[in-house]
Amino acid sequence: MTSESIQKKFPVMTTPRKSGAFIFWDMIEPHREQAHRNHGQTLERLAEHGGLGPEELVAVLEDREYRSMDYVEAEICLADCITEFVSKQRFLDIVRSEIELIKGWNSHVEFSSQEIGMINDINKGINIPK
Repeated sequence: MTSESIQKKFPVMTTPRKSGAFIFWDMIEPHREQAHRNHGQTLERLAEHGGLGPEELVAVLEDREYRSMDYVEAEICLADCITEFVSKQRFLDIVRSEIELIKGWNSHVEFSSQEIGMINDINKGINIPK
């Protein structure tokens, strides 16, 4: 996550007892098109209007059409999505640190185009093994 995106949050509509819930923008940004397909609005517009409920958010994060879910099931699925996202971010942070160490130790070593492509993919957060 970038320092700017750490500050940027996407609101989650919850029960009145749990107001103020959010996810980090980096988590929903890759699913921008699905959010627009499901809701006909941009992420920014949805955020301005209070965000999405857990079941709506799960549908967007899973890149699928909205379908009604039990509220508790939706909250559990959302928690799973958040856990997976955080795990991937931690993995990426570790890989980036290792790459920087390798570059520092082997600054005279040139990477192949395939290795550079893999490094770029990792830096973009794609092609991450599960």
